[in-house]
Amino acid sequence: MSAHAESISESRGVIIWTSLLPDPPEPDLVERFGVFPLEFHHSALHAGFDLVRGDTLPLLRAALRAARAQGRKVMIFVYSLRPYDVLALALYAHTVPIVIYYQNIAPALLPWRKRLFVTYALRRARLVLVQDTRRLASFSREQGAHRTRFFPWIVDDVFFKPVPGIKHTKTLFVPGDRGRLDDLVIEIARRTGRHIVRVSRYYPPRELAAYQACELIDLRYYVRWETLLHLYQETAMVLNVTDDAETSAGMTSFLEGLAMNALVLTPAGHSSAGYEFADGFKPYITIAQPRSVDAWVEAIEAADRHPRDWPAGRTPRDLFLQLSGMAASSQRWRELFAEVTA
Repeated sequence: MSAHAESISESRGVIIWTSLLPDPPEPDLVERFGVFPLEFHHSALHAGFDLVRGDTLPLLRAALRAARAQGRKVMIFVYSLRPYDVLALALYAHTVPIVIYYQNIAPALLPWRKRLFVTYALRRARLVLVQDTRRLASFSREQGAHRTRFFPWIVDDVFFKPVPGIKHTKTLFVPGDRGRLDDLVIEIARRTGRHIVRVSRYYPPRELAAYQACELIDLRYYVRWETLLHLYQETAMVLNVTDDAETSAGMTSFLEGLAMNALVLTPAGHSSAGYEFADGFKPYITIAQPRSVDAWVEAIEAADRHPRDWPAGRTPRDLFLQLSGMAASSQRWRELFAEVTA
């Protein structure tokens, strides 16, 4: 990965990343948690591009100068829209193709000041990418279908890969940090009488106390990566207990579960919209009312009756690889870059 403008390879296209590119994990973190999976930006590297830091104006200017001096094609990529990115769009959108990966709630739901800035930024971008087809439909109406693209979220398919011969337990698995409906998780355990492994990096005090009082909950913090892989594969099913009515939530857990060929239960909103085969088949179970305990209990009962043998080429992992694996994502990066730099 290129950290400075002067290291740009003359044989590769250039993507200037306006967010801070994460550093590789420190050795002490690797020792504590194990080898880490690749992240979102790694798929662009796999696609053959140089990623260059542009998270400050001096870095952005230097990266543009270096790319232009070498005659390289270049685009600016906004991974997470912030005030700085609005400034970059104001300064450079007329001379450099800028692509926004929009991951927030709909602009209409934002406070009015933020809504003004976000609307301005979206209009200045060459293309707007979204994680799901529900957002794609609304943005296509508002921003224009010619400026909006479905760009599925990305998970490391080499890291998240099932191992043959693992037997399933009756235990349920609820991974993830942000936006989980922890009060529902406890009620699901009580109603079903099933043990639930709950893994997160943070629990608010109220939820922590409630979890500790429930004997059916196996509460874990910051597990090692290999433990996470084992839980995805050995548990009966993965529950993505979150509300995605306004924006995607739990999408990483959803896709990690698919990558591990797990039986995943997830809300039917932004987190899974568009993640299906061409004929509409979904190798997972969706919850239409994710804030309803009854809906989750009924879905779990249905999942218990669900056959674990998927048709050839129609497994959860097959779908994942088709949309969110590294090969599919790398090809999508190449098509995106070719389109905006043509």
